[in-house]
Amino acid sequence: LNRRISHLTSELELANGAHDRLHETNLRQEIELRQLRTSLDDAQHAHASAQTAATMQLAESTREVERLKLDMERRHAEALRRETSLQRAREELASACMQQQ
Repeated sequence: LNRRISHLTSELELANGAHDRLHETNLRQEIELRQLRTSLDDAQHAHASAQTAATMQLAESTREVERLKLDMERRHAEALRRETSLQRAREELASACMQQQ
């Protein structure tokens, strides 16, 4: 009976040791899981911030493109006015030259 008690006590101690190791492993894994969740949250926040910044940059670039288009159209219209004015002056000069001859 004493040998049986001793054997069962030994098995209980081994089982308790294995249980303690499993518990420690579980605690380490929970800590690692929390750290991974924190890293994931940080990465998601950084991604959202970068996406917001990119959206804002896109909107700013779009406004700049529209501003440049309007400026180009204004300059084109001004160039056409100048060309028309120069053509009229040239025609008037040619007409004046013809009249003098």
